[in-house]
Parts: sequence; C-alpha cells; structure tokens
Amino acid sequence: MPDEVVPGPTRKAFAELGLALRVARRNPALRDRADVARLVRWWLETLDAQDMFFDIENRLGLLSHCAALLACAGDLRPPRSPLLRRRLQIVLDRGYCDRIERNGWNGLDLHYYFAAAGLRHELPPAEILLGISSLVRRPPLPYAHDIDLYAITHIVFDLADFGRRDPRPALGAACGEVAAYLRGALALCLAERNWDLCAEFLMCRLFLRDVGELDRLAAAQIVAAQDPRGFVPRSADVADPATRPMDRQLFDDVNHTSIVGLLLAAADWSTA
Repeated sequence: MPDEVVPGPTRKAFAELGLALRVARRNPALRDRADVARLVRWWLETLDAQDMFFDIENRLGLLSHCAALLACAGDLRPPRSPLLRRRLQIVLDRGYCDRIERNGWNGLDLHYYFAAAGLRHELPPAEILLGISSLVRRPPLPYAHDIDLYAITHIVFDLADFGRRDPRPALGAACGEVAAYLRGALALCLAERNWDLCAEFLMCRLFLRDVGELDRLAAAQIVAAQDPRGFVPRSADVADPATRPMDRQLFDDVNHTSIVGLLLAAADWSTA
C-alpha cells in the first residue's frame, strides 16, 4: 500500500547529505570549495532524476523526508516551481499531522522542517513541544539508550537551526542543566568511543557556546578515527564496514557518522 511506504537507508542517507550540504553552504570556508560544489550539483541532479516526490499525496510515510528534501533544495538553489510546495501543502491541509501520534522529538523535527520548507501546519507551537520533550525531561544517562540520546541531540539541532541561531533563550532556566547533561553525555560517548554520538553532542555543545578541553579532545579523537578512505566509523567496534553492500547496518556504521562529520566540519567554530 502506498501509505505504508517508509524511507529506507539509502533515502535517509541522501536526505541527511542534503542537510549537511545545506549547512556547509552557510560556511564561507566551505561554500566556494570545488568538492562541495560538485556534491551539491550531484545531489540536486539526483533529486530530480530519481523523482523523489513521486505520489507524495499517498506515500504519507515519506512526508517528513520530503519536507526535509524540499527545505534543502530550496537553500541549495532557487525554487524552480511552486507546484511541489503546493502538493506537500495539500497533504498537510488534509490534517495528516493531526492523525499521527508523535512524541516531542518527532514533533519538533517536523515543526523545524515544515517551517524551513515554508509549509503551513497545525502542529502545536515549538514551545509546547519542547515542554513535553525529552530535552526537558532528560533520561538518566546511566540508563539512556542510543535512541534517547539521538532525540536529545536532534532537538538541540532544531532549536539552533544547526548553528544559525542561539538556542539558549528557548531553553530559558533549563539551559544550565541541559548544558551539564550534554557535557556528561559527551564524556560518556567519548569513553565508549561512539564517534557518531560524540560528533552529535560536540555539535550541540558548540551551538550552546559551551566548549572546553573535553570538546577539543573529542574532536581530535573523531579526526583520528577517520578511515584513510574518507569515511568515519560509528564506533571503534566497527571492523571495515566499507566492504559490505549497502544495507541498514552499513548506513548506521558508516554513512550517518560520515554525514554528521561533514555537519561538524561545517559548524561555526568561532566560539571554540
């Protein structure tokens, strides 16, 4: 059934690469690089050639990814036509978001990308979603699963617009506690040599302007972990994942960490 179509690892990797390129284009040191321009050109050509918005009116499981693709494409080139935005807007106007129960993390993520893509929606205000999210009700670090930690980092990414705005006013009185939690989480992931989450928490602390020796150590360790072939493994336990065919495990072990590494490189380090 069309409405049961969900994004696979290849689509997810492609969308996250678009996000990384969108952020990289903001950085003057990266914007004019030939390799970045070549990646942007390839990404846009692939987006058009693959018709990734095919039947989006019925493939509701792909809506959030399509909103992210639209937001990235809009920043990487001038919009070619309002038709695609109208198609996505029709889906939202039919009340799609109201029919799906989502947690605070998913809601904030959708809120961010719908706004970035210029789409109207009926999600609650970001302040309400933040108030019921796990960033406010943080899971104890000794018992947190990786998915809990990814929820924390993604909320900070959205609040900071990947470094474009200061997330501290949105956090208000909780800012100090959140900063301390991020510091502890980074130390935990560094001890576990989980380079994927290390890079995500390092970005979060960079966006909160809370950078110190721990962060410099984490950055150095991530650089040291990069494979000579270019990719960054998810953790120190990954053994030569580049030799495997593309599958979900390969996405988790290689693609995601490498894209996060590009986002980290594109971030504003002026406060570090």
